[in-house]
Amino acid sequence: MSIIETSLECVVLAGLNASGKSTVSGILKKQFGIAVVDKDDPNLCPASQKLDGLIQAYNPETDKNPFETDEYKTRLRPAIYAAMFNQASQALQAGKNVIIDSPFGTEAKDDQFLVELNKKLRGDSEVSISIHAFWIRCSEETLTKRMKKRNAKRDAAKRVSDVVWKKYIEDIDFNLAPAFPHTLIDTTEGLIEDHARTIAIQSGLITPPAPR
Repeated sequence: MSIIETSLECVVLAGLNASGKSTVSGILKKQFGIAVVDKDDPNLCPASQKLDGLIQAYNPETDKNPFETDEYKTRLRPAIYAAMFNQASQALQAGKNVIIDSPFGTEAKDDQFLVELNKKLRGDSEVSISIHAFWIRCSEETLTKRMKKRNAKRDAAKRVSDVVWKKYIEDIDFNLAPAFPHTLIDTTEGLIEDHARTIAIQSGLITPPAPR
């Protein structure tokens, strides 16, 4: 859904962890050369590097989940998101379309998020940006399979024990829809390539084929 009609496109891929956001963004980057700004990129900024260090050093027997620490909530997360928006803004200022890949769980409660994001991305420039937000979700079974398959270090705190994992799953609202305007993409069924194509068409990256 667009905020402003323009030739520059910003695709926001938000939603559940392991729902397929990064896979979709990788497909779109490969097919269209679109810039991707990923919240989980450890090289995004110094705060990202700090967080990655905490994740890599995480010991479930002695350490608190890095994402539940005050340091992450009050210092690292704000810095990472600021860097993410700044990098996306720089790409757009350079005339490039961009994908922002992040869960945006906190921002999902804000119905004005896309309006404020548009302001951040434009900055003081005259560039106009069309933001297309997609909420990516999947079933509990699909999320569980994907998270186990990717075996990412950042998921370690969720998989410490069956009890912890059960609590993590229970806290997820699989039917959550954000307050800001969006298009829902459920990746539980179908090929991820087809979902990526749907996003490409709906965000204006490609023109849909004419009906026969």
